[in-house]
Amino acid sequence: HRFFKRPSFISALRARWAEPTLQMHFHFQTTPPADVIPRQRGTQCLPCRPTLTSSPSERSFRAVAADSPDRFLTVAEPGGASVLIQGSKFLAWLSPSETADDAQHVLEKRNSRYPDATHHCWAWRVGRPGELLERFSDAGEPSGTAGRPMIDALRHAGIENAACVVSRYFGGTKLGTGGLARAYAFAVESALGSVPLIERTIKQRIEVDFDHDRTGPLFRVLDEFGLHLVPSLYDARGHGAVLVPASKVAPLVARIGELARTGIDLSPGELLLD
Repeated sequence: HRFFKRPSFISALRARWAEPTLQMHFHFQTTPPADVIPRQRGTQCLPCRPTLTSSPSERSFRAVAADSPDRFLTVAEPGGASVLIQGSKFLAWLSPSETADDAQHVLEKRNSRYPDATHHCWAWRVGRPGELLERFSDAGEPSGTAGRPMIDALRHAGIENAACVVSRYFGGTKLGTGGLARAYAFAVESALGSVPLIERTIKQRIEVDFDHDRTGPLFRVLDEFGLHLVPSLYDARGHGAVLVPASKVAPLVARIGELARTGIDLSPGELLLD
């Protein structure tokens, strides 16, 4: 694609919208134009990571270790970017969101702030550790030209627990289906480049009960994995808990089993974000 700046347009838009604007001119060749394709409304879903049940009776060491990565990126604070493409303005906004309700609130706020926008397309990846929920919507744009490119941009960047809304003001030039998809993806990528990101670690709490004569082997294994036991009670047996990165849970359990087949009991607990 060819890119060039148009300062006169930037000045005019800044006077109208009080948000930083990145002016880009995309030359796309698409047939037929997007606006002659019947618009389809609705929300679509993408397949995501296998879901882990968080109820205590169904927790397991193996599932957590196999299906949950240790770390992911998320948005540290709300922010966004504004992109102008062939006359259409795309206002992309990212916000931390841990639940679908949080993400819906972000969408409602953007709708309220820009009620005259042509479209408010959105995508979010939210949920507790191991229970990632992904949703997106084209919000009136031709099917597959907005929500899917947006969610793909978030997935490619490894962003979780975040909601993204792109509000579009149609500028009179038809971008075509491919052009729209690239424009929405570029808007999300621009927003990702303008907000601070933080890394979160998924850990599992493991309750440990052990005989006193197994204290030495237990602590040697914990040292091998760089883990620390937080004791809670010492009576006839020792009791404590340890927070273990998700990918280390299965190797830790196997290692303890090798050194002490009896006398150390491990119970999987809840998944936490560090």
